[in-house]
Amino acid sequence: MEKYIICIHTNPTLTTFNYYMVTDEEENLLCNGKIGKIGFGNSWLTFYSQEGKLIVDKQANIYNHRDSISTIFGLLADNGFKDPDAIVMKIAHGGPKNDKHKIIDDDLIDELKNLIVFAPEKLPPQIETIRELCKMKADIPKVACFDTSFYIKMPHISRNFPIPKELWHNGVRKYGFDSLTMEQVLHKLPKIKKRKTLIFNLSSNSSSVVALKDGEVIDTVAGFTPMGGLMIDTYPGDLDPGILLYLMKEHNMNPSQIEHFIGSQSGLLGISKISADLETLIKQRYDNEDADLAVNMFIYAAKKSIGSLIAALGGVDNIVFTGSIGSESSTIRWEICRDLEFLGIDINSFENNKNSKVISTHKSSCWVYVLKIEECAMAARHAYEILFS
Repeated sequence: MEKYIICIHTNPTLTTFNYYMVTDEEENLLCNGKIGKIGFGNSWLTFYSQEGKLIVDKQANIYNHRDSISTIFGLLADNGFKDPDAIVMKIAHGGPKNDKHKIIDDDLIDELKNLIVFAPEKLPPQIETIRELCKMKADIPKVACFDTSFYIKMPHISRNFPIPKELWHNGVRKYGFDSLTMEQVLHKLPKIKKRKTLIFNLSSNSSSVVALKDGEVIDTVAGFTPMGGLMIDTYPGDLDPGILLYLMKEHNMNPSQIEHFIGSQSGLLGISKISADLETLIKQRYDNEDADLAVNMFIYAAKKSIGSLIAALGGVDNIVFTGSIGSESSTIRWEICRDLEFLGIDINSFENNKNSKVISTHKSSCWVYVLKIEECAMAARHAYEILFS
């Protein structure tokens, strides 16, 4: 049975889409694209064929997510693609109850509005996009895939913060993110389901380190919102809460200003003053001290997490690097794993430089993998199974 499914992922100023033909056996990417700088009047639009050939690359006036959705479906029609049989959306936060991906309906939309506090930067544009999809493509079934669902059953000892327990029941807890990535790692490397594993999902705009034991989450460096955990593009990662009190008292910042400060001005951009993109900073690090500092702080935070998570696991059998940086940057992998010989971790520099699937040596105490992940393919698989299986 063949079904055509489009996966849409929306951020405040960026929408990406991937259009698949899905069968019982595989997800076949037919086309994909991006719309960037939404809301600025000089948006850019790219559209790629199945072979990765650039078909459209132009500027456009796209002022909101309603315009972006109509543009996407216009592109599909102009290039001979029919309306999909289903639409699946990646949702930044599912709150304390959504442990499974599910069909989008009015009740779920109302629930998502109540969850905005958990992801104030990301959920509003995603909710806006869902509403537009429901208006423009009302007859097409829609599925939500939650970034947090993989972590719902994390042990109490690691998921709860040392605050009054009453707040735990209000959903104030550690969630973890990038659920689709974790699911696909387990799908592609099924043998790690019976082992102790660290997964490094590293990219500029979403990075996490996750500890798995027998395929179940033991702990993660992520936090209550996407702003916690490892620092990324404009998010600072974990902060001493006293810093926020200091900003309120000494700099007279109100909640909106603090939200902007930790949501748009911190992280890689705040340190480098050049870019929020890690790949850009890697290229400039040897010519710019601030770029080098930002990259080194990112590496240090990732490396430091190894010690705490291996302790939580009681050892490690596998380390997996994935994400756009984790799977592509041999430099970042090498610098994270360097000086870890005392743990028995030994990297083959030749295989690492080739981005080979296995980059550990035969002497290494654990396997070290490099894995390319397609989150949207995993989302399309979930939509297919929920709606058509």
